[in-house]
Amino acid sequence: MGGTLYLGVRRWPPVPAAWKWLAYAVLALATVGQLLFDQNNADFQIFEPVLMVIALFSVLFFLNGLIVSALVDRFHPEPAYSSSLRVSRAVTGIIALVCVLGFAAHAASTMELVDEQGSCLSAKGGGLGCGGAVGRRGAIV
Repeated sequence: MGGTLYLGVRRWPPVPAAWKWLAYAVLALATVGQLLFDQNNADFQIFEPVLMVIALFSVLFFLNGLIVSALVDRFHPEPAYSSSLRVSRAVTGIIALVCVLGFAAHAASTMELVDEQGSCLSAKGGGLGCGGAVGRRGAIV
């Protein structure tokens, strides 16, 4: 799925070919990353420090960009496109706007995760804590 997405967006970033993987990784982190960094995920409240956990998850996007771009470019080289300056500028502007909004949302959710870090009992999800409700004999229900 990442390869298909890379095929769709690799022509638009206004960067040299050697940096396309980085542009793809940043775009993926700014858009898809929000789905992974969920405040309701107890993992971000159990493991500390939260900033380190988020940084390690973020590194995976950059590794994905590096590997996917190398494989896709090897098996399906980028063809030559006819240039349209107006379309290129419009798409570049849209990509930049999506990245800025994505990183703003990412920063806001990261701050909330940092505020709630380390407290398994504060995990969202109906007040059940990290393990769910505890029954009579101490078993997790």
